[in-house]
Amino acid sequence: MRIGLSPSPPPSPVSPEASTSTAGSLLERQRATGGALERHEGSHLQIGFRCETTIHQETSEEDSEFDSGDDGHGDDKDRTPRGKNSSGGRRLKDGDDNWEFDSTPISPAVSPNRRLRTKEEQWEQDEFYAAVRLRQRRDPVQEYEDRTRKEAWKLAHIKNREQWLPITTLLDTAPEDTVKRLAELNARQVEEVRLVLEEVTLSRKREQDRRRAEHDRQDRELRESIERSIAAHEEEVRLKKEEQEPEKVASEKKRLEEEERKKKAEEQAKREEEVAKLDVPSAHIGL
Repeated sequence: MRIGLSPSPPPSPVSPEASTSTAGSLLERQRATGGALERHEGSHLQIGFRCETTIHQETSEEDSEFDSGDDGHGDDKDRTPRGKNSSGGRRLKDGDDNWEFDSTPISPAVSPNRRLRTKEEQWEQDEFYAAVRLRQRRDPVQEYEDRTRKEAWKLAHIKNREQWLPITTLLDTAPEDTVKRLAELNARQVEEVRLVLEEVTLSRKREQDRRRAEHDRQDRELRESIERSIAAHEEEVRLKKEEQEPEKVASEKKRLEEEERKKKAEEQAKREEEVAKLDVPSAHIGL
């Protein structure tokens, strides 16, 4: 008989309801932890890249075929295919209505190695996004122009609002001389519009006068250029005529002499013919 040692009580049998409740609590804790971890892992990818870390985890070489059956420090022989537990039952998933409860202990969703690898990937992604933001910075000159344009638009908006502020104040307060003051403001605005239109009209008239003067100047220069060309051509023709004048006079004199000689020869031939006709009857009479 051993002194000081009492036999340990036998393990109490676990009812199916208790085992089911235990598995359900473990499942809910795993689901809550896994959901929080998934939200934590995807928090830095809120703009279109939420599932990138999860994709890297799902396609990793370590967990491509099997999931660990213990707390992450078990042997390879304890690893079971993904989606199956040790007893061949189906692993519980989020959004699955057909639950199959099992008393097999459930391994953590992410092993320590996967957590470390996820953190390194997060650092790489942070560096990448910082480089992208640095790359996407705009030109300082363009930023200055945009800022100046926005400030000018804001000042114009404030000026316009201050311009119409008296009218809105009058409409809100409605004093006794509201109609009179509105008429004065209307007359003032009409006068301003008239001055603006007059200035625009004068500016257009000055622009038209300038264009007309420029057109007249171009026409005058073109006319003078044409007149100079015509005068130069006439002078050239006159010089050529003066150069050809002696030859022309000599040829004309020669032509006149030739015509005179031909004319005299024709007259001599006619006279001889007439004399010959007169001599024929006298010859018959003499016979």
